[in-house]
Amino acid sequence: MFRILKFLTEYRNLVYWFILQLICFIIIINYNNHQRHEVGDNVLLLSRKMQSGRANVKKYFNLDTENQILKEENLVLHQKIEYLKSRLNYTEGILRLDSNKITAFDTSKIQKQFYTYIPCRAINNTTERNYNYITMDKGSDDGVKVGMGVISPRGIAGRVIRVTKDYSLALSMLNLNFKLSAKDSRTGNVGMYEWEGGSSRFGYIKYIPQEVEIRIGDTIVTSGYSSVFPEGFIIGVLSDNKDIKGGFYKARVALSTQFDAIQDLYIVEAKHRVVVDSLTLDLPQ
Repeated sequence: MFRILKFLTEYRNLVYWFILQLICFIIIINYNNHQRHEVGDNVLLLSRKMQSGRANVKKYFNLDTENQILKEENLVLHQKIEYLKSRLNYTEGILRLDSNKITAFDTSKIQKQFYTYIPCRAINNTTERNYNYITMDKGSDDGVKVGMGVISPRGIAGRVIRVTKDYSLALSMLNLNFKLSAKDSRTGNVGMYEWEGGSSRFGYIKYIPQEVEIRIGDTIVTSGYSSVFPEGFIIGVLSDNKDIKGGFYKARVALSTQFDAIQDLYIVEAKHRVVVDSLTLDLPQ
């Protein structure tokens, strides 16, 4: 208290000046319309800027929540796409009905596959090695199992090879051991996707017959011959490098997934996989 009184005593002239300035300011804005409106407009502008700044700060801290909402919306869209595909294939089968013979019904066109998606996040990812892997923050408690596919919002990413209670490890598409049945979406011809090391931006599609015309810019997608991934998920686009060896094409593919920026992922659960795979368990491989 003594220090406050000492300060007021030493700087009393400055204090008086501030008080007089405040009194003058109040008189001016109360008795002059123009100045009152100017002050009001400036105060309102300052208030809006402060509110905008506060909203931006709040939005920044809510990014994780908004990102989670977007992931859930993407999950719903993936599931709706699978449902619509199944209905489309069912309709195609119905259209093949012979008006006289019910046995003409094309049951092969009915989509029996059903996929669900588990949203997750990459917590570790390598791209510079010959054998690259992706670690994800979902495990067996979330329904993840060995053999499930992994996709990014832009395309195929890998396949689950190890699972713990809370985490899982995927074999990246950037791995010399990763192979996937793929096809040219324009021609429908099936080949095999492989990675040969080097750049994280490119892989290769092989074993498409030489007789087939493949073009630079063709989209390469999953063939559907595997129970891991649904048919038609994008892998990449044919780039400017293709060779013919032994009567088959080997063409470079610009990958759709940006592996050096992987964050949000989806683990693909195929409900029918166990049944389909069991059909070939006792057959020669």
